[in-house]
Amino acid sequence: MPKYVLSRDGYNDLLREYKQAVKLYIDNEDKTLKRRIKEYETMLDSSKIIKIKRLKNNQININEEVSLIITYNEKDIEKVTHKLVAKETNLEEKDLSINTPLGRAIFKKEVGKTITYKVKNHKVKVLIESKIE
Repeated sequence: MPKYVLSRDGYNDLLREYKQAVKLYIDNEDKTLKRRIKEYETMLDSSKIIKIKRLKNNQININEEVSLIITYNEKDIEKVTHKLVAKETNLEEKDLSINTPLGRAIFKKEVGKTITYKVKNHKVKVLIESKIE
């Protein structure tokens, strides 16, 4: 099974970043950049490109924005909004990659459902509150 699931656009973005990193490395041979190039190579080699298919209207799909209520424990409950994407993301973005535990957990699930996923052997409950149009 592939380690990374990407849309065609997500794969092309990753490939473009890889090529830019290689170009920069040729110019200055930075060790940090060399590690990042290896990461890009691993991601590109172990990626599967998916076609975004239509799902039932109430199921969460790629490129849809959703409102979630995440319950870490009885005292720690958080309401968040994310857009599910089939590309790699960084912490500053509101996008949620399908390659993350939460992204995999909500993909194809129905609005109104409560699901559970694990983070470091800790169960987290997520209510898929709504899709945001």
